[in-house]
Amino acid sequence: LFLSCGLSSRNPHAALVAVDAILETHSDSALVVLEKMNADSLDNYNKSYYYILLTAARNKAALSLIESDVLIDFAINTLSSRKDADLLARAYLYKGRIWLELEESEEAMHAFQQGIDLQLKQDQYSKETLAKIYDDLGNLYVDERLFDLALVTFRKEYEIDQSTGDRKGLVFSLKNISKTFYFFNQLD
Repeated sequence: LFLSCGLSSRNPHAALVAVDAILETHSDSALVVLEKMNADSLDNYNKSYYYILLTAARNKAALSLIESDVLIDFAINTLSSRKDADLLARAYLYKGRIWLELEESEEAMHAFQQGIDLQLKQDQYSKETLAKIYDDLGNLYVDERLFDLALVTFRKEYEIDQSTGDRKGLVFSLKNISKTFYFFNQLD
């Protein structure tokens, strides 16, 4: 009865967990699987999880995220009441990316900061999600010519990448730091 009313607690659907596990390495396959799923049959928690994964897969496929705006809003509203900070932080990551696509820098900064705050309030948090948010926020700061904030943000991303042993992430975070120093020193 609980599941049919859409009020279940945090019980991730097995298919969604499986898709999440392949999302980073096989995003095209993840997108195909997600597009074949019927989200209407899921409870609100799993529907939110589905919407986040669908948006992530679309993002990896370089598709527009604007059509995911309502989906991510649903996820944010649902997960906020359930206190699921990990998924909620991922929703804010994609909300920030949607705002970036809409060229709304201040809104994007706010969404990214909400995701960061959620992660840092937890004893254990997703370092991968936090590093992605720092990366996006740092790049936004560079675009807005807020180089001092960009440096601080990219250094936090670097620390996470170093602590997790993410070699690819280290390359990108070091590139971001050097890019910021370059722009910082090019000011008139």
